[in-house]
Amino acid sequence: MPAPAPKRLDGAPTTPAPIAYSAAELDKLALAIAGEARGEGEEGMTAVAHVAINRLRTGFKGAKSLDDVLQPSQFNGLEGQDIPPQDLQRARAVALAALSGETEDLTGGARHYYAPSGMKGGKPPKWEAEGTLTAKIGRHRFYTGVR
Repeated sequence: MPAPAPKRLDGAPTTPAPIAYSAAELDKLALAIAGEARGEGEEGMTAVAHVAINRLRTGFKGAKSLDDVLQPSQFNGLEGQDIPPQDLQRARAVALAALSGETEDLTGGARHYYAPSGMKGGKPPKWEAEGTLTAKIGRHRFYTGVR
C-alpha cells in the first residue's frame, strides 16, 4: 500500500500562478532540487522547488529573479555535487511543472526548510525558533515566518 500523499498542516491547497524564468534559471533550479531532494520522491522535490518560488514571490532578501534566490549558500544542490543525469532530468521536469504553476505548494508558502537528519550535531538551524512549521514532507520540515 503506498504512503499517503503529504498534506499541508493547515489542509489548504495552494496552486500558484506561473512565473517567468530563463533557461539558465530553470537549469539552476533543477540542480538545487536534485541536490537537496533527490530520493525524496516527486512531492519532496516539488516542495523544494516551491521554497525557491516562494522566496522569489515574496522578494526574500531583495530577490527580483530566481537567479537572486538560487545561491549556493541557500541551496546545497548548487555546491558542486556530482548528480546523475537521470536525477537531474527528473528534477528539471519537477522544476518546469512548479514554475508553470502546474503543482500545488504543499509547503504552505514556506521560504525555509531543513532536514533534521542532515544537521551537524543534530541541532536545528538557528532560524527554526522564529519560524512556524507548515509541513513535513519526506525528511524535510518547512517553515514560514523566518526573517
